[in-house]
Amino acid sequence: MTEFIIPKHFGDLLVPSSSLGNDQQQQHADRYVPENVIDIGSLSENIILANLDTISDSIKRNATNIIKHDNFDKLYCFSNEIESLNVDHRNQILKILYQGLVSITNVIFRTLQKSADEEDLEYLSCLKNCLKIYIFLLEHYILYQQDPKSQSSTSAAAVVNATSAATKKRKKTTKDSGSADAWASENEKDKILDALYEVLKVLNLAELWRLKAPEEDFINLFANVCYSMFKDHTHNLKSKSIKNKLYSILLILLDKYDHEAVFTDNMVGLLINHEPLVPYIADLYKHFVDIDQQQGQDQSFKKKVQMDDDDEDQDKKIEKTKNHMYLVTSILRTIYKHREGSKTLSMFLSELAKRIPKSILSQLGHLTCHLSGESYLMRNGVIEAIGYLIEQAFNTDANSSNIDDGGKKESGKDDLIGILFDRMMDVNGFSRSNVIQTFTYLIKSDSLPKKYFQPLTDAAIERLLDKTSIVRKNTIKLLAKMIRHNIYRVSSLNLDFMRQQKTKLNQLIEKGKESLPDESKQNDDDDEEEQDQDNDQDREQNKYRKLKIDKEELLELCKQTGITIRPNIPVTKILVQFSKYLASLIGFLESIDGCFNTIVDIMVSTNTSEVVQAVKFIKKAFMFRVYRSEYAISRMLSLVWNKEDSIKKTSIEAFSQILLTTRPDIAPPKSYFYISKNLLNMTKDKTLGEITSLEELINNFNSQDLISSQVIKALWEIFSGSVVGHTPEDERGALMILSMIASSNPAMLKSKLNLILSHGLDSKSDPYLPRVTCIILQKFRNQAISPAPSATTAKDKDKDLAKEIVQEIAPRFSNRHPILEKLKENILIDKVESHEQWLMFAEQAINTIYVLSDQPDTLCDKIIQKMSSQFTNFTNVDNKQLARFIFLIGHVALKQLLHIEIIQSEIKKSLEEKDKSDKASSKKSKKKKEQDSLEKDLGLDLAQAEHEAEARLNSAESDITDTSCLIGKFSPLIIHICKNQMLFNDKSLQLCSTLTLAKLMCINSQFCDENLRLLMTLLENSQHQDIRSNIIICLGDLAFRFPNTLEPWTPNIYSRLKDPDIKTRKNSLNVLSHLILNDMIKAKTQISDMAICLEDEHPEISNIARVFFHTYSTKEKRLENSLTDIIGRISQGAITREKAQNIMKYLFSFFEKDSSIDSIVDKLFNRLKDSSTSGSKSENHLLFYFLQLLKHTDKTLKKVNERMNTGQFKHLLLDIEIFNHMMSIVSKTKKSLVNSTKGDTKKLVEDLEKFLLVFKAESSGEMYKTNENGTDTNINDIAPPPKPTTKRGKKPAAPPTSSSKKAPASRKKKIVSSSEEESSEESDQEQSSSEESNNDSGDDQDDDGDDNKMQVDSPPPPSKTRTRKPPPAKPAKPPAKKATKKAAASRKKIVSSEEEESSDESESASEESSENSD
Repeated sequence: MTEFIIPKHFGDLLVPSSSLGNDQQQQHADRYVPENVIDIGSLSENIILANLDTISDSIKRNATNIIKHDNFDKLYCFSNEIESLNVDHRNQILKILYQGLVSITNVIFRTLQKSADEEDLEYLSCLKNCLKIYIFLLEHYILYQQDPKSQSSTSAAAVVNATSAATKKRKKTTKDSGSADAWASENEKDKILDALYEVLKVLNLAELWRLKAPEEDFINLFANVCYSMFKDHTHNLKSKSIKNKLYSILLILLDKYDHEAVFTDNMVGLLINHEPLVPYIADLYKHFVDIDQQQGQDQSFKKKVQMDDDDEDQDKKIEKTKNHMYLVTSILRTIYKHREGSKTLSMFLSELAKRIPKSILSQLGHLTCHLSGESYLMRNGVIEAIGYLIEQAFNTDANSSNIDDGGKKESGKDDLIGILFDRMMDVNGFSRSNVIQTFTYLIKSDSLPKKYFQPLTDAAIERLLDKTSIVRKNTIKLLAKMIRHNIYRVSSLNLDFMRQQKTKLNQLIEKGKESLPDESKQNDDDDEEEQDQDNDQDREQNKYRKLKIDKEELLELCKQTGITIRPNIPVTKILVQFSKYLASLIGFLESIDGCFNTIVDIMVSTNTSEVVQAVKFIKKAFMFRVYRSEYAISRMLSLVWNKEDSIKKTSIEAFSQILLTTRPDIAPPKSYFYISKNLLNMTKDKTLGEITSLEELINNFNSQDLISSQVIKALWEIFSGSVVGHTPEDERGALMILSMIASSNPAMLKSKLNLILSHGLDSKSDPYLPRVTCIILQKFRNQAISPAPSATTAKDKDKDLAKEIVQEIAPRFSNRHPILEKLKENILIDKVESHEQWLMFAEQAINTIYVLSDQPDTLCDKIIQKMSSQFTNFTNVDNKQLARFIFLIGHVALKQLLHIEIIQSEIKKSLEEKDKSDKASSKKSKKKKEQDSLEKDLGLDLAQAEHEAEARLNSAESDITDTSCLIGKFSPLIIHICKNQMLFNDKSLQLCSTLTLAKLMCINSQFCDENLRLLMTLLENSQHQDIRSNIIICLGDLAFRFPNTLEPWTPNIYSRLKDPDIKTRKNSLNVLSHLILNDMIKAKTQISDMAICLEDEHPEISNIARVFFHTYSTKEKRLENSLTDIIGRISQGAITREKAQNIMKYLFSFFEKDSSIDSIVDKLFNRLKDSSTSGSKSENHLLFYFLQLLKHTDKTLKKVNERMNTGQFKHLLLDIEIFNHMMSIVSKTKKSLVNSTKGDTKKLVEDLEKFLLVFKAESSGEMYKTNENGTDTNINDIAPPPKPTTKRGKKPAAPPTSSSKKAPASRKKKIVSSSEEESSEESDQEQSSSEESNNDSGDDQDDDGDDNKMQVDSPPPPSKTRTRKPPPAKPAKPPAKKATKKAAASRKKIVSSEEEESSDESESASEESSENSD
């Protein structure tokens, strides 16, 4: 009979023989093909179902009936057009195939059990064909069900054309009956897979085929079923039974039918195209390895039985099984061939190492070879895999024999950890970040040996300065985990405390030495030779062996430290171990404390995620009582104002856990005092800004109802002094916290008024307490805000969401109220000895009077008159008293102005409310109504009211400074003191007089205009930095009050940016930033002085400048318009060249629009000058440096080509430095166009490169280099560097073997220099994976050979050394000296200054923006 040959495509059996050649026709004639092709499109659904029922009945009677053309032809045609059939038809086909396959399997099994003779051969051939048909049709059915879109019906065009019309027709008319698809059932899939597995497991297919094995096409049918079901992981692999059956089928294909040739390629293809399959394929390989281990145990057991029974023939019965380790090796080799790498392959390496670590350890060479490759994704996968190997591969058990104990085990782990330490210097930021994450995992799982804890701490702190945000973020996570899972197992990591414990231990040792007899001291020399033969621990023990140490005292010292030691250990051993423990712990804490400055700097980063991690780290450090965490907590307070919700929310949550959470061992009521102590400690040694931030934090706590009434009660008790153990500073802190709480709940103060007055204003123990008391008294008239009551229904809840209840403001007090009388008395009596303390108290006392009094001006007049009575003449006046009096005048005047404005707003508000009530209640005459309506329509009533209010305000302002009034009559005295500072040389008097003068100027415009020149003179000539600093702040207020008056004097404010005093410069920059960003003054040419502040030597000032320009750049075209002035100033030698380059690199990072870049190019070319003088040469150098910083577009390249081709600027290219900058433009643009399709840009950059090369060739003898002294040197006169001694083609020295390697603590290798890192780094997580890959492909690496430290039998990595090729048009210059052997031995990569500059310049504008913003 004819043989059924499995076709390449399912539809190939329908190809007509007439369309084939002669040879193909002969082959086609020998094959079993359908004889009658059915036009399914012409059949109704009932007829199709009837035909399928007929086939089913026939096969039920005899499974071999499938070979009959009546059955096969119809079933094949139905299967070929399966997509046009409905669910019932498909279910019937599946039923037929399943029943037929089960039946034919049983028939074949029974037949093969009998002795076959010549007559049975034809029958066996028939059975074989039937089996092939069933498997063939079933495979096609399953492939369609798994992916209907990709099912292959035929590859012949003629057949497709003939059947497409019928198929389309049936697709339109076919309707499903509503039945469920049988294949969707997990039980149905189990049955089908069981049937396929039985065919492979039970049947002797080699005997059926009369060959060693069936043909490959038949075996591939089973494999295709498995691979197609793998793709639908959601419905198949999540089922444990289906997954295990698929694994079993693949296993038997590999073991019995040599399927490994295509298995690995299929697995790699699935990995590349289907990311979710990574863990399942890793599980498959683990399944193979587990079977090997199980079989190994079974073999060992059988051999043991053989030895016990002494049966010589027993070993013949032992079944020899295949070891599947070759599959792991095969896929690792295949992955290595995919050198471009992919995310899924990288993930697979990691998952495989996680599941079978000991098997992967023996194949380590196939992993480490990726470390020398260009794909950072593959390096990431290897790094994660190494982490899993360190964690799991070295854990020995009773059944494991892969790893020897002792030194070999330690050496292997040390080598892997060494690779991770080396990879912390990877050129790619994501790879460095991955190493940090791997170390974090090892710390968390307690898998890192203790000897690497300190080296890892130091390495991590270095990475805090990494240029990439994601590296810094994950480094902070690592340090937090190291604190949480520290190897010292102590809950308190306070450095000062541990140093004290170390001191106590040293005292204990010295005490023991003093008790030694003289004979013991003489015998010390005799023991030296014996000690040299001992190990380090024995030597240390011998050192303390003769000391008489009190063991109980030593154990108590250990207990105080936080560690528990068993008392049965010898005292000498305890002493040695405890001494080493303290030394190691102190070293760790010193490293952690040293990183807090960097962590605090990160908190002002523009990257939200790393700020959040910094907050979490500080919280963790504070909970473990790390010494400098208190400093970081203070700096963290400012984050409560952050506009990013995630940062603000995280910081508030961190503070709530730090301040409002008690220890588990403290129970109420002590827990309330513990929380109170936490809160009041936050007020100690804080700046005004930190106190303001703390108040905002407390308000947030109140809004969430986090501070309980019991804590408030405890704070009142601490303030009253009734709690033992609290200092006056604690009492003041408690009152400050209560004042913050009272901001939103002033009602709590009413019952405590007597306590506040008696203990607060009359305090003798704390001179600062009266000032804080005044602050809390001001809260009496605050608006009480409380959360809205909870809604009873969902509708009410939605309606009242985020609403608050605002209570009415309390009325003002009369001047005879005890509070006001007490304040007046304390101001006049002057109980405070310190002048500064009195000023602080008087300021808040006046503030309190103007908040609480109904007639504050009257009360303050009495105070001023009383104080002025002591100055009957000014011949012998106490300068301090006069300074206080003048300060009081100025502050009262300013508060009086604010008081008038408040009254005006209250009058306006009351009139508006009265108008509303009158309209609602009163009845007016018709004529009056018409008149009111007309006035309202014309706006006369509103205008008249505003005019009257403005007139009253102007009159009140004039009255305050008028010499006929109480305050105004002292203004001549104040002006006289300010003009004659040599006569009145007391600093405090000068300071108060200047401040009062500025306050009076803020009140009245005429007074301001008359005295503005005097104030500016004081600003320029005053020798006191505090006076200059205060005047700058006052000028900011004046600019707000009288902008037109101050506008001509703005250059004087800019001039203070050069003030030698840091505080004055900082205040000047803050004031100017505020005025410019709020459009109070216009940015003029002096904005270049603010740009110079970007490179100020003090980080605080440079940070303010960075924030200003970052915000200023968001204003449309403002920064672009200011660039002309900035470039002109900094390019003319106002600052050093390096600072000018850094400034423009930062500013250019804000320009991304093509139009902006085009405008900047014009500005730069307009400033170019003839290089006839050294100054113009230096300026041109900077301008061309600025030009190459830009990300050039078609327009800009065209402009550069046009400008440089003209005679005006062409001669500038003779300067080698300018020529190099032009070549940098070419190299940068080429790099940005690696995967670009911009043909115009490519042509323009090629034209520019061609022009430069031609110019260089024509002018090589005339090109010169400008020296530092301004002279020019022809490049041909420069002596060439000596030739390198290394012979061409000589291979580098082989890396040291694993046995000679040292711990990472002594490693000095750096895989990449800082300049290379900048030139190859991505701009962080915002870039896509494709961009990251492109950027990474050009990275320099120097690490081939060094990373593959495990010497195993594996294919070696490529021996080429990756170097950055210079652009072909790069001008000739002395090459950098090659690294000597000594430098190579130290494993540091050396980069010349020119290479580093070129590498830095090749970065895109987006990368520079990320670098600077970070």
